[in-house]
Amino acid sequence: MPDVSQKKRLIRILELLSSGKAVSAAVLKKEFGDSVTVRTLQRDLQDIADILPLDNRTVRGREQEFVLPRYYRGMILPVIHQNEMLAFHYLKSFIKTLKTSAIAKDIEALEKKLETLVPGDVILPSTCTDEELVYDQNKGYFDYSDYDHILNRVIQAIGDKAWIDMDYFPVDADKSRTLTIFPHRIYTYRGSLYMLATVYHYEKPVSFLVHYIKAISKSEKKTGTRPSFSPEDFTVSRFGVFSGEPEHVKINISKDIRRHFIGRIWHESQTLTENHDGSLTLTLDVPIVPDFISWILSWGVGMKVLEPEGLVKKMREIGKELCKLY
Repeated sequence: MPDVSQKKRLIRILELLSSGKAVSAAVLKKEFGDSVTVRTLQRDLQDIADILPLDNRTVRGREQEFVLPRYYRGMILPVIHQNEMLAFHYLKSFIKTLKTSAIAKDIEALEKKLETLVPGDVILPSTCTDEELVYDQNKGYFDYSDYDHILNRVIQAIGDKAWIDMDYFPVDADKSRTLTIFPHRIYTYRGSLYMLATVYHYEKPVSFLVHYIKAISKSEKKTGTRPSFSPEDFTVSRFGVFSGEPEHVKINISKDIRRHFIGRIWHESQTLTENHDGSLTLTLDVPIVPDFISWILSWGVGMKVLEPEGLVKKMREIGKELCKLY
């Protein structure tokens, strides 16, 4: 672990004390590692104790353990780290869905507290995505533990409502591209984080995988103009990550998988009707994009496309290619 300056150590120690934790030199040693000695940490605690009225007691031989009295804890604002900040924003987004529930009054205070800690709207509402609040971890998910600096800049830009320059380097590209974008929201899809943003000179927002972003900096190209963005409009013209012009789609759902569709909303345009043989007919007005086709294929023989003819033809072509493989 790199060397940690005394100022940073003291801030972190104050953060721990303000949370109500009992702090000792041994506890701090685990926090800071080999970058600082136990004796130095003991002096740090004593420096704080000379200023704040810490309660202390002796534990494990001669080791001193310190606690900040409850009535002083509110004087110290907690430090919010990048991963915690993103988690708080997600919590804000999720609890909005509970406003009409029986615990609506109970979560009101939590919502106000979260708004104080992490103000603004950063996460795209769950009603605009295909992700569930609790999802199957076996789908696989991306590890973002090394992307704190990128996430921090994205969250800051969304809050500042500012244009930024982004170096973006997908794995299927030969080199990175620098784009001037205006970020709107963050959302999840199939275990990955996406940033929804408007690209300079384009009207409709585009989705970018966060782990393909290599660098972000403030842009000097655009300062005043703020592109319009509506989560509802974004929902209508998309399925999964991709967006496009919606088409009317009709699909037969076999009775073997119908239980997965009763009460489930896949798109706000959908209608679901029951047939005499126990199957269902699902209609949606959605763009025919790769994510939508993948979704159809994921249901195997339980789903049959009826309309439009262009999509029926596309599914036949995919079926022929699959037959060649097997």
